[in-house]
Amino acid sequence: MRMLAGIICLTLGLCNVVIAAETVKLSPTMRVIHSQQGKPLARNDIMPYLQNLYILEEKEYESLPEVRLAEADVTFIGIGDAIHVYDIPKDVTRFDVIEASNKLADPDNGDKYGLVANKIGEAYLEISDKKVNKLRITKIFAPVFAGMKVIAERELKLPGTIYAKNGDVPFVGRVISLTNSLEMEGIYQTAVVNLGAKQGITDGTLLSIYKRLATKYRKKRPLQAGGNEVLSIEEDMRSLALEDRIGQLMIYKVMEDVSLAIISESKSPITKYDLVINELN
Repeated sequence: MRMLAGIICLTLGLCNVVIAAETVKLSPTMRVIHSQQGKPLARNDIMPYLQNLYILEEKEYESLPEVRLAEADVTFIGIGDAIHVYDIPKDVTRFDVIEASNKLADPDNGDKYGLVANKIGEAYLEISDKKVNKLRITKIFAPVFAGMKVIAERELKLPGTIYAKNGDVPFVGRVISLTNSLEMEGIYQTAVVNLGAKQGITDGTLLSIYKRLATKYRKKRPLQAGGNEVLSIEEDMRSLALEDRIGQLMIYKVMEDVSLAIISESKSPITKYDLVINELN
């Protein structure tokens, strides 16, 4: 049984994304929204997230040069102030100041995917010395404190458009982080999901978001022979209903184990560990 769910118009900055959504019955107990390919989404609308979020291995983050304050009587610094750092890469003159916000881990199997670091500011190399290097802060999004890290500034070269699509294979995963490590987020914000290139997901893939399931709390059900059995994520999906669907997101940056996605639809706050599904009919 199929029924037209209507046209959803999503406006992101100067770009409109129009998605024709259709409700598809997948099983007696579970239904998922499928979205047909829509208009292209301008990459410029998501560049702020791409520029201001880093996903790094923990060891990689810990090995980065650390911010030291140039003046002993100052607790934090702003635009125009200087910082000291040791052991910066050769031939690098422009840096981002970053701070780790939260670690990325799969709630179901415990796999670790590194950490999210937020861009706090920008700096350029003013004085280079074998012992200590002096950097000057040129832009900040929050106060810079001692202990933060500096990393070579990235130059992001990306295609100009991204196209919405359902994908060729089914995907099941979870939201494992939200913008700035908030506990809940809404429309037009970025989420990190535990689906990446290893699973075959690609830019533009649309995933429906369902309320956080009891798998996180190890929900159990009785067996005919007695005792209890822990539900797997696949078994938990069978209890989903259409009313549990709370939104939709679009993948826009794929890495090996995780992907960044923009929340394109939100009926209620999206929270960490909510389920994301692209179930093919």
